[in-house]
Amino acid sequence: LNEDRSNLEQSRQQLAIQRSQLSELLGRSEGPIQTSGQIAVNEGLSESTLRQEAFEQNRRLEQLKKERSIASTRIEEAKAERWPEVAVGLGYTFSEFHENTVPNFETSPALQYNIGVSIPIFRGFNISRRIDNAETESVQAEIRIDRIKTELVNQIESQWSRYKRQLDRIDLAEESYRIAENNFDIARTQYRQGTINQVELREVQLSLLSSQLRLVEAKYEASAAEITLK
Repeated sequence: LNEDRSNLEQSRQQLAIQRSQLSELLGRSEGPIQTSGQIAVNEGLSESTLRQEAFEQNRRLEQLKKERSIASTRIEEAKAERWPEVAVGLGYTFSEFHENTVPNFETSPALQYNIGVSIPIFRGFNISRRIDNAETESVQAEIRIDRIKTELVNQIESQWSRYKRQLDRIDLAEESYRIAENNFDIARTQYRQGTINQVELREVQLSLLSSQLRLVEAKYEASAAEITLK
């Protein structure tokens, strides 16, 4: 019992130190941060949702998509310059003629128009070069996009496997803890009845504490994996 009290006091002191250190890292001035004694684990995460969110929130991926879009626009603009340009002009004139000082109101209206065609004969090589450059930039951006997506998928799959393993570990630890609790209740009753001694009761109690520690560790690892996925 004295050993348990000593260990509990040491744990409390270590917790107080870690709270103070965390408050310093966060720049808090209102005293040590308070923590909960429970570890909450979200077991409802979706791998496909996490993958989609990773694609949408990755800044490098977003930038590469913009570069690909710009390159595609440049390709279309350059291709459009290969087509002949047609210019159409339309005008209307109205004239009055005067003889000496006596006005003559005879008029001569006229409709004028002109059509011009411009064919990019001498700019063909430059246009082709611009198209080739833009297509190369588009392909390179697509390759980098695929590479980043592959890296993200691999990272998510790795962390997802870790997350699922820890959830399975929690289930096993919870079952083990329930069994240890039941064994301790039985042992405590037997101790009161005098069928087992204090040493045997202590062994059952240590088994209960050990199973409780494994459960806490499993929840901590699962929570850490959850944070990494998010």
